[in-house]
Amino acid sequence: MLALIDETLYATSNPSEVQSFHSKPEDKTLPAVQTLNFKGVRAMCQSDSDIVVADERFPSKGPRISVTTLLEKQPDGTFKEKWSQKVDKSNRELACNKNYVFTAAEDGIHIFKKSGAQRFFHPIKTGADILSAHDDHLYVVTDTGPKETLLLVFDTKDPQHLKKIAQTEIDQKAFALDTDTRHLYILEGSIWGDRELSILDRSASGGLKRLSSIKIKQADRLKIEGKRAYVQGFMQVNSVDISNPKNPKLVGTVDLSAIPLSASDIEAKNGIIYIAAEDGGVYILKDKSVN
Repeated sequence: MLALIDETLYATSNPSEVQSFHSKPEDKTLPAVQTLNFKGVRAMCQSDSDIVVADERFPSKGPRISVTTLLEKQPDGTFKEKWSQKVDKSNRELACNKNYVFTAAEDGIHIFKKSGAQRFFHPIKTGADILSAHDDHLYVVTDTGPKETLLLVFDTKDPQHLKKIAQTEIDQKAFALDTDTRHLYILEGSIWGDRELSILDRSASGGLKRLSSIKIKQADRLKIEGKRAYVQGFMQVNSVDISNPKNPKLVGTVDLSAIPLSASDIEAKNGIIYIAAEDGGVYILKDKSVN
């Protein structure tokens, strides 16, 4: 997995470490800044200058333990663990906003206050599968049955009592969510067939309105950056122009069949795209369609 803050790129490895690099795309090899050891990293998210990590630990006796850890950025640019919390029935998905960390679980959502160890829990009968957060809204995908999936929207101003304010149906299954200041972006579709990048308008009250969609083969990773949606599909990365959210257009595709991309992740900033690959490398691409 990857996370990008300012000019520093963070990547998991092995998957028992989190490493940080100075992000200079012209360099063939990025210089390492800091390595943090974990037992088995499953997800990362960023909140302002801090990073949150979900990892799994396997004690010598008993079942696996899922843990959510907040790494707080220090004045010298390194990171230090601020708190670490055990999460029961975790499905290893995270989302962050300015004040809270949200961890998806098989029976609901665990909510942690960034400033301390205070935690809350919101039950969801069918569990939480994918999360995304923006400002005071949390977006949760839950599978309610075979080929039946819902996207729920919660107001998070009172984390002790999350308030559901909207919901919409997903086309069979969701694979990724991302947001910007105005819109929500979903990769949805069937497990084996084509998928779509769908764009939904987010109202100030949290309501959702579908605007458009574009088909992308086997898409499963998504990153929104400026006027582009970068979608990692089957053996390729696609650049989609979303400057007109009612009419998204595919403007570029890179064939990546020569490198292993299984279990990878994608990040982007200023037209530079970072791909985490199964071989442990981070591949750096430039979107030449971005001025």
